[in-house]
Amino acid sequence: MLGILLLLCFAGLVLGVMTKAPWLDSFDNSASALFTRSINPVNTFIFKIVAFFGSPATVIGLTILGCCWLWFKKRPCHQLVGRWITACWIGIC
Repeated sequence: MLGILLLLCFAGLVLGVMTKAPWLDSFDNSASALFTRSINPVNTFIFKIVAFFGSPATVIGLTILGCCWLWFKKRPCHQLVGRWITACWIGIC
């Protein structure tokens, strides 16, 4: 239900862009003003952390470390999970 509502909102935005609707300029200006006010050192610090942990190099590195940790554990279920994740990264699965 929520997905349908969000899809309809997105379709409305697309229609506004295609027709160059004047309400879209007002919406854009108010959204820009809202996000400009939310810029402060705390939010900048939080987004720097999110960007660091969301970068491909960090994600791949942490995944490799996690796979190695699971690989060297002596439990068969952990080895299976580690092998499956490794196979997904390599592209076998």
